Amino acid sequence: MVDIAVDEAGGGHGALPLQAGGVDGGVGEDDGAGADGGGVAALAHAETAVRLDSRDPAILDNYAIVLAQSGRVPEAITQFEAALRLAPANADAHYNFANTLAQSGRIADALIHYETALNLRPSSAEFHSNFAN
Repeated sequence: MVDIAVDEAGGGHGALPLQAGGVDGGVGEDDGAGADGGGVAALAHAETAVRLDSRDPAILDNYAIVLAQSGRVPEAITQFEAALRLAPANADAHYNFANTLAQSGRIADALIHYETALNLRPSSAEFHSNFAN
């Protein structure tokens, strides 16, 4: 489960739990969309978080992950791009975007984002593993 911090109207912070598979945003893993409808709930939570704070790059990154896991890849790409416009040095967003691009067959584009993620966080074994594959 992933908690997304949101800036609530009252100025405090809350958290919305997401129950999508793979915290790292890997597309093609168990997306929680089984018989219990977990993927639908994750998408609803992510959409609520975006409505509450559409300028938070972490929220947009998480929303993009859930969109990709729901098969809504073009929308996911738009959200990853928005997250990276707001936080171009967000290694996780580059990595998650790369996973989605690779899964959708855009290998050359994915390699650019894997490389950027590695440059931003060279100590990440996970980033190195995916970049090598």
